[in-house]
Amino acid sequence: LSFALVDTPGGMAMDAHGLIRWQPTITQLDTQWIDVKVTDGYAVNHQRFPVYVNSAPEILSQPDAIAYQDEMYTSQIVFKDANQPNNARVEPLFVPNGLDITATGSLVWNPGSKDVGFHNVIYQITDDYVSVPDSFLIFVNAPPKIVSKYADQAQTGVDWRYRVEVRDPNENQMTTYLIPQSTSPNVSINRHGVVSWTPGVTDVDSQKFQISVSDGMRDDLQTVTVFVNDVPRFDKNPDSTAVVGQNFATAVNAIDKNHAQTLKYSLSRAPAGMTITPDGDISWRPGITDVDEHSFSISVNDGLIVVEKSFRIFVNDPPKIVSQPRLVATIDSTYRYQIERIDANKTQDWQYTINSAPAGVTISKEGLLEWIPTADQLNSQQIALSVSDGIAAVDQTINLFVNARPQILSKPKLVALTNFEYRYKLDASDANGDPVTYRPVQMPAEATMNAISGLISWLPAKDQEGVNDFVIEAVDSRGGITQHTFQVHVFVDPKPPTSRWPIVLASISLLSAVAAYLLLK
Repeated sequence: LSFALVDTPGGMAMDAHGLIRWQPTITQLDTQWIDVKVTDGYAVNHQRFPVYVNSAPEILSQPDAIAYQDEMYTSQIVFKDANQPNNARVEPLFVPNGLDITATGSLVWNPGSKDVGFHNVIYQITDDYVSVPDSFLIFVNAPPKIVSKYADQAQTGVDWRYRVEVRDPNENQMTTYLIPQSTSPNVSINRHGVVSWTPGVTDVDSQKFQISVSDGMRDDLQTVTVFVNDVPRFDKNPDSTAVVGQNFATAVNAIDKNHAQTLKYSLSRAPAGMTITPDGDISWRPGITDVDEHSFSISVNDGLIVVEKSFRIFVNDPPKIVSQPRLVATIDSTYRYQIERIDANKTQDWQYTINSAPAGVTISKEGLLEWIPTADQLNSQQIALSVSDGIAAVDQTINLFVNARPQILSKPKLVALTNFEYRYKLDASDANGDPVTYRPVQMPAEATMNAISGLISWLPAKDQEGVNDFVIEAVDSRGGITQHTFQVHVFVDPKPPTSRWPIVLASISLLSAVAAYLLLK
């Protein structure tokens, strides 16, 4: 027998025993007809039969390897089959619950929280002649979720910290943190998710930045809006001194860099009767029981924070001079005036000051004023002084009259006889031109004196023999006094009175009178 190929696809061969060998190429797909014959030398027999050349399905690409929790997962197994027509299709062998794979390779799935993690999907592609198995992994990712809350207020100069807390059901995933946007350049976040920021005065009012959290697949963004509050600072202190019985009005002021805030003031601790307006105006009328030092506290509120500061105020009772000086000084005599004052304050240093005065006036630190007027300082003089407690002062003006004492110009008769009238007229002058009167301080019995004229009249008696003392004061109209002291020696008349004795006594001295008396006797 002899075998031969009659009409066959290219590349086909048949050996002598009728064994056909062929390796179809990609261009020889689908149905191919083969025509062979056999002969024994006499007769020929033909056989024509079809051969279907099949190409195994080819997987071109696997579906997406990542799905996300609670998000619709759609993907595609891409494959091809060169046969035309073909009946290639996908057949799932092992899939997670809920995952649908169509014959055309479309995947649809809505994974839930229980599906988080890795899943192995096994499938095959078959065309009725051959099946091509394959598998792939789907990782169901639960995107990170920022679940923490941040403090929406910050304060200048104070560290603001925020630890970002993330919920991610996937295990063993590395989370990264970023600040992709920020209105303040000083905001930072470390690899542990701790945000650090120290706002400055340039950061006041609203600041905004974003925090990005990523697990390498998905991000979660949190927009942070923080109001940066500037702490109010007192820049104007109230007055520290008030006066008893007087209205005390002052103001306090604080500054705040925030633009839309209104500061309000209040007293958190204060003396009775002190008030403050919301704008910081303080008023008080302290009484006598409020003297000396007090402390009070003022609070300023910007609507977010209250700042309190303590202040001190000293309530002063102005000094009052209660003493009245003598208004007459005397030449060559020390004029003294001890100033007496009252003040309800307990501890104050007193200062006594002469503002204007004649030469020679002094004042001690205890308030004793002294002066010895001289002859060229007669008549009206003025002394102006003040007493200060270090805070307030009180003035006193002294209108002084510098008086000169009367000067005795006359000289007395120093002897007298009994039964003869003794007469002596005092004569005095006053440098101020003031009228002078006279008054006896000591005179013998029965002696009389005219206060206006200064005439002394006396008729000595026998029992007044010997020395008799006279003390007379010349007094000017301002109280200046000059004392005139003398002694009159009285002798007893041995004879009846003669007209010569008065004349003799009026013209002789005491010694001469004694001698004349002895001669006559």
